[in-house]
Amino acid sequence: DKVEAVYARFVNLISNEPAIRTLLPLSPTGIEDAEDETFKLTSEDGKLKSVKETQGKVKAKDIEPDVIFDQAPATILSSMLPLYLNSQVLAMLFDGQASELAARMTAMK
Repeated sequence: DKVEAVYARFVNLISNEPAIRTLLPLSPTGIEDAEDETFKLTSEDGKLKSVKETQGKVKAKDIEPDVIFDQAPATILSSMLPLYLNSQVLAMLFDGQASELAARMTAMK
């Protein structure tokens, strides 16, 4: 009744950890991952600095009734769902690739 993917989540150059991500079913909340991080580039004293922020759970937003759709909401959802799933699978593949390359680099040392 659900679709899950198991992959190697990249933590840093020395470690990765096995992870399970539920792809389907989707829920209005829980699309975001509890470990999602955002990076902001700022400049401090003329030097670039990156600030990392962790995102928490976000409440689902109600769509305002005055929002006008050019297409039916079901059509919008059916066109966005494959894009969402593709991006999730691609992110897991990138994590797996980064984990593998980091493990190879560590093994060569």
